[in-house]
Amino acid sequence: MDPRFNPNQQPYQPYNPDPYQQGQNPYQQGQGTPPPPPYGPTSPDPYNPYMAPPTAPDPYTPYPPLQQQPPQQPPQMPPQVPPGQPVYNRPPSRSRGRLLLILPIVLVVIVIAALAIFIPYQNTQNEHATATSTAQTKATNVARAATGTASASNATATAVAQTQAAQTATAVALNQNPYPPHTGTLSLSDPLADNSKGNNWPDSVDQSGSGCTFKEGAYHLIQPVKGYIQSCTTGTFGNLAAQVDMTILKGDCGALIFRQGDSYYTFSVCQNGSYFLDIYGKGSKNLVTSSSTAIKTGLNQVNVIAVVANGSSITLYVNGHDLSSLNDGTLTSGGVGFGANAFTGATEVAYTNVKVWTL
Repeated sequence: MDPRFNPNQQPYQPYNPDPYQQGQNPYQQGQGTPPPPPYGPTSPDPYNPYMAPPTAPDPYTPYPPLQQQPPQQPPQMPPQVPPGQPVYNRPPSRSRGRLLLILPIVLVVIVIAALAIFIPYQNTQNEHATATSTAQTKATNVARAATGTASASNATATAVAQTQAAQTATAVALNQNPYPPHTGTLSLSDPLADNSKGNNWPDSVDQSGSGCTFKEGAYHLIQPVKGYIQSCTTGTFGNLAAQVDMTILKGDCGALIFRQGDSYYTFSVCQNGSYFLDIYGKGSKNLVTSSSTAIKTGLNQVNVIAVVANGSSITLYVNGHDLSSLNDGTLTSGGVGFGANAFTGATEVAYTNVKVWTL
């Protein structure tokens, strides 16, 4: 039995923790170690005598053991103060928190100020660059325009010169005598579309319907009576080379007339492929009668007929072909013109593009 439990003890006797009743503590400081309480730190229930008393604590441990606490950082030691100087306990500093709050504001202000300075500067630089670029572009365009204008002027001048050279070459080619001896001066050139070139071609038709007239862009000679020839001439030429485009519209033959006076030479080319050289007027006679496949036969065919009369030498051509050559000094000079030779019936012939070179 637990010696602390006495069944004969008054169960209701109060416990006096102070045995001296006077509040005297015989174990004052320096007089010894106080004994442990008779029933440990916690008294058992006085109304339950069968309750096991708690384990008696260690008589040398006046207080229950402390609970294990996590290690803590050692406190910061205040700075050493020299002897004789008072120690001031400063409240916790708030400068770091304020600095953390102020720093973003300062950065924002700095950025805004930088942008306020940089943006106008950048705009000024951009405007300056734009103005410089615009000026350079304008200058380049002006230079290119000037260069283009000069090039265009040079090209135009070159083109004009080339055109003039080509025209000159064409004119020389067209004006040059294509027949031997390939010399001479172009003295007469008329398209024969009308009488506006000042060559004074006869232009009339009589009551019988014979005559010479301009119509439908050509010079028409008409002879309605069989066995006759209608002739119309202009100017006076001696040694010459002459050619004309001839088209027989109706009848028999057309003719190139040269050295016309009281008498004249007639070079007749007919639509059946025959050709003749005659002298009509005083001392009429036939000098040549022949035919050639160089002649385009039939009506409405264009044949280029030509003659070269240099002194007594006469040569006949059709479409560039040399047909016949002879010598006859009967006639030496006179007019140049055309004829409609009606051997078998009424004849009409149209002429265009006459040229005469004097030799």
